[in-house]
Amino acid sequence: MQIKKRATLLFTIFAISCPMMLTQSAQGEDHKIIPNTPGWYDSLWVSPDGQMMLFMYSRYNFFPAILKGETPKLYAENSAALNGHYRNDINPWDDSDLYIMIKQDDGHWSAPHNLPTNDDKSDCCAMIAGNEMFFQKGTDIYVSEFKDGSWQEAKALTINSPHIDTNPHYDAASQTLYWASDRSGNYDIWQAERLSRNTWSTPQPIKGKVNTKAKEDQPFLQDGKLYFSRDGYSGNAYALSHKNGAWNKVSKQSFGTPYYESEVSYSLDGQQVWFVAGDIKNEQLHFMTSTKNPQTGQWSTPVKILD
Repeated sequence: MQIKKRATLLFTIFAISCPMMLTQSAQGEDHKIIPNTPGWYDSLWVSPDGQMMLFMYSRYNFFPAILKGETPKLYAENSAALNGHYRNDINPWDDSDLYIMIKQDDGHWSAPHNLPTNDDKSDCCAMIAGNEMFFQKGTDIYVSEFKDGSWQEAKALTINSPHIDTNPHYDAASQTLYWASDRSGNYDIWQAERLSRNTWSTPQPIKGKVNTKAKEDQPFLQDGKLYFSRDGYSGNAYALSHKNGAWNKVSKQSFGTPYYESEVSYSLDGQQVWFVAGDIKNEQLHFMTSTKNPQTGQWSTPVKILD
């Protein structure tokens, strides 16, 4: 796979626009949130060079809804409003914004900055490929182009359905978009090829043994492997590509935590991974990272980031 080609596109946008990406917020000012501000931190994506991080943030705790079918609850009833954050107390599920952080020269992450594509709808599940950011808004997938020093108005993709389309991952080398959708009645991984700037092939569930009766979600493609999450697998799994376009040889993957591991991002050389760890018992989410020993192939004990 032409990994270097994709990396070149990504690194070009880093070099040109990182300062602008940081300073442009929803209101056109430099808005920040404190990393340990109470809230729901999820949908982690880290660039292949480890220099850029995207994630979603909400003031609401969704564990009561996910685990018990209850209404989401505010983490802090009287907390001060986060600068740049679009509140939505009418529909808590729409109280989520996308934020970006940049790795500084001293190795620390910058403060999170609110992205200008956010509004009072649910914004989450983003990744950047070249000068484009693919993400979920509401129940659809959108794309925004970074042009002339700013993120342009986001546009809904034609691959969207009346159902939920989420967690996009665009592979620039193959010009293929992968995402999760429940349009078939069950969450599966789907794909569509890019035919032109704004035209896509008819969406199809990916071939092979990835999609099952369980919920498959959160695809990430790199170096001939399709990483994804599957219920019942404690989260993370991966499949290998075949010449006929099918994804087979599905394997579980664990980084050694007792948590539900999902939403992986890998470094360009595959030696570092970032992921979301769900501590279901204590109703907490953690961003974690681990590095692989090149001699043994073993992953180091994962450590938390941002906590």
